[in-house]
Amino acid sequence: MEEWSVVMNITFVGIGILFILFSLADVNASQKN
Repeated sequence: MEEWSVVMNITFVGIGILFILFSLADVNASQKN
């Protein structure tokens, strides 16, 4: 099923965005300190 690969792509993109957001949050927190 091609729908499966679409779901996997969306999942990986979502994880990547969350990872970037957490990385930016860590950078902002360390800069404030």
